[in-house]
Amino acid sequence: MLDLPKLSVRLHGGIDASRSIELAKLADAHGFDSVWFAENPFNRGVLPAASACAAATSRVGIGIGVLNPYNRHPTLIAMEIGALDELAQVGPD
Repeated sequence: MLDLPKLSVRLHGGIDASRSIELAKLADAHGFDSVWFAENPFNRGVLPAASACAAATSRVGIGIGVLNPYNRHPTLIAMEIGALDELAQVGPD
């Protein structure tokens, strides 16, 4: 059997959290492998939306592709991503 390529969706801080959750649920339901967030200057931070998406989905992976190490210390990034990873393991009810 031929393995299909893994496809992902990219979201960003310009998309409000409720729309991000909708898109992550659609990606989850339609077989996408993961949902990635990139943080852009002058937009919302992506960690709250990524966390909400992790809690609202059951199968799709959630990742942060870009965080600015000049705005967040690397240890803070590690702490936040660790908490996101824990939340992603829980999944929706």
